[in-house]
Amino acid sequence: MHRRGFISLLVAISVSGCSQISNLRGEKEQTSVAEKTKSPPSSNTEKKGIISRINPFNKDPKPEPLVDTDGDGMVDSKDYAPWDPNVQRKSDVSDVSSADPPAESPPAESPPAESPPAESPPAESPPATPPETLPHLEIANLVSALTSINDVTNNKLTSSKAGDSILIAFKYRALVHPTGKYKVREQVTLTNKSTSDEVATKSKTSESTGKPGNVQIIVHAIRFPTTSLSPGTYNAKILLRDEIDMKVSNALNVEFTLT
Repeated sequence: MHRRGFISLLVAISVSGCSQISNLRGEKEQTSVAEKTKSPPSSNTEKKGIISRINPFNKDPKPEPLVDTDGDGMVDSKDYAPWDPNVQRKSDVSDVSSADPPAESPPAESPPAESPPAESPPAESPPATPPETLPHLEIANLVSALTSINDVTNNKLTSSKAGDSILIAFKYRALVHPTGKYKVREQVTLTNKSTSDEVATKSKTSESTGKPGNVQIIVHAIRFPTTSLSPGTYNAKILLRDEIDMKVSNALNVEFTLT
């Protein structure tokens, strides 16, 4: 009887021990599985923790930028004058400021004012040249023909054959009046020098238009027949008259011979 009860007690203890061992083993295995499935701690968390211990404000430190405002090779944080490329250290400024300023040159003395020269009496102006009378004869000749302005001199003759017609040419200047016209009476008188008799007189009026105030250059000629004239020496007198203001020109004489 006692033996059966002892055996039953042993069996109960044995079963209880196995049950505890089984429970311990199961908890251990569950713990191992949980530890394996649990993700390892993040490295950022570790880094954040380290930074948090170093930086109490928990902010990422930023490197200070290297700025060289004046471009002289010295960063602004170490440059004594970051806006002046000629100044990098304090000694650069002190060397300049210690120089003595240049001595000012005394102002130049102004020369004493000269007294104005005594007024000299005004010089007498030369007498005014009287205005030229127009019309004005310039040249006259006996010519063989007159086709251009230069023929007055280029075709000059000193004699002609009695019985042939002769041509007395002349060049003159005439005034264009405010009316825009000039009007000149041209006259040639032939005189026999041996007898002083006027043997022939001819005249004609020349008129045209122009710019008021201008002076016109005119070349004309008057032709004479000599069939009634005897051989000898003759004189041709040329005279002009402005038919607007009635002014008379100077006179020119042309001496020639009829053979």
